[in-house]
Amino acid sequence: MAKKPARGERSQAVRDYLAKRPTANVKTVVEGLAAEGIKVSGALVGSVKYTKGKKARKARRQQVKAMAASEGVDLQKLIAVKKLANDFGGFDEVKKIVATLEKLQ
Repeated sequence: MAKKPARGERSQAVRDYLAKRPTANVKTVVEGLAAEGIKVSGALVGSVKYTKGKKARKARRQQVKAMAASEGVDLQKLIAVKKLANDFGGFDEVKKIVATLEKLQ
């Protein structure tokens, strides 16, 4: 009987495969790893491939919340300013507008 792979070995194999071929779809990864002798399910591949960005976004959100709290800025106001900046074409445009307003005062 074959030895059961250690916890996380298949996930790491999927990550390694995706690092070499970032545009590979789930089916390609399953077939490629099967050719290497590693049996993985499509669900595992999809989970590894599509949830890595969620962790980064969550960490970034927590970082923004902590930074806003330390600066004494309300998070809702910060989000509103970001939306406003996007409407005006970016933060550089908003900086120009604010600089012009400061000159008028």
